[in-house]
Amino acid sequence: MATRKKTTAAAHAHLVPADRDQASAAVRQLGDLQRAQAARLAQLDAAIAELQQAAAPTLTALGGQIEALHHAIQTWAEGHRAELTGNHKTKTVNLITGEISWRQRPPSVTVRNAETTVTYLYQVGLASLVRTTEEVNKQAILDLHSALERLDDADDSESATTLRGKAAALATAATIKVNRGLEDFIVSPSETVVDGVLQ
Repeated sequence: MATRKKTTAAAHAHLVPADRDQASAAVRQLGDLQRAQAARLAQLDAAIAELQQAAAPTLTALGGQIEALHHAIQTWAEGHRAELTGNHKTKTVNLITGEISWRQRPPSVTVRNAETTVTYLYQVGLASLVRTTEEVNKQAILDLHSALERLDDADDSESATTLRGKAAALATAATIKVNRGLEDFIVSPSETVVDGVLQ
């Protein structure tokens, strides 16, 4: 397996450009590869859409037949349920070609118009039936750090002291890390138009 990974990596390896001209040529080649990839993906998407469209009538017809036959089997089974299940002693019946069965769904709750329902539950004293979720406010953490960076070192006001205290407490949280100064390297090949065709 390790050999395969090395082979794959070697197959996709490219020489590092030695100068600006080679780097420029590499960027052009990258653009060509990206456009070829996008064109192939567009062809695949078009082919998939065409296949789906062609298959849609057949799939719809099959779905209708399946639903109708399932309903017919269920209607028969419900009419003979006591006989089939030995007076409701079993929930599964073997019919040689397959099984039919009845399964009790677990209890569930359906809520329509959740906002109105929550308000109502609070009004009638059933707040214990309302679940509230708590999560870390990442934007507030970034705002705290930004405010701290703007703070003058000589500022000893109560708000500055409070801000420093919050930042110090946050710094001791081993599970929180503020990522700063991360950098992405981006190559943006130029798009050229030749004879009205995007290249």
